[in-house]
Amino acid sequence: MEPVSTYAQNANDYIINVYVVYSILSIILISWLAVTLYRNGSHFLAVVFRDNTKLAKAVNHLLVTGFIMFSLGFASLTVAGGKAQTVAEAFEASTKKFGILLVVLAFAHLFNMLVLNNMRKTAERKYSEDDKVGMKTAYEKALDQYNVAIAKNATSGEPFSG
Repeated sequence: MEPVSTYAQNANDYIINVYVVYSILSIILISWLAVTLYRNGSHFLAVVFRDNTKLAKAVNHLLVTGFIMFSLGFASLTVAGGKAQTVAEAFEASTKKFGILLVVLAFAHLFNMLVLNNMRKTAERKYSEDDKVGMKTAYEKALDQYNVAIAKNATSGEPFSG
């Protein structure tokens, strides 16, 4: 077995610290984002699924689960690598890794928001059309009842007092 050079030993003196700091910060950030997304995503999904609150909750839970899996997977893939011979290099490596994670999560969040907003707009259009059809049906029903009442009064000979 060959002896490890002093430089090779020193080149990784702080890399474990980088891994630990990055992992802890990633888990804290992903947990906070997941809770925030779960709470606020429920409002979007309540509009999309209107009266079906069970389905809205289930979809919200599945979306957050997917977010957590994606985020932790990306964080795990990017934790390894780099060199940190000094405290300054360790801080720089941790910051760079965390910055990359933040940018990727921001794009993932933006994509998710676009999809949710599209779902919300589609649902609002659908429900708006349903409401118009419902109002037309109610109007036609009321008009039919009115016409029946007029016809009944006309055959009975009594004046209609509407």
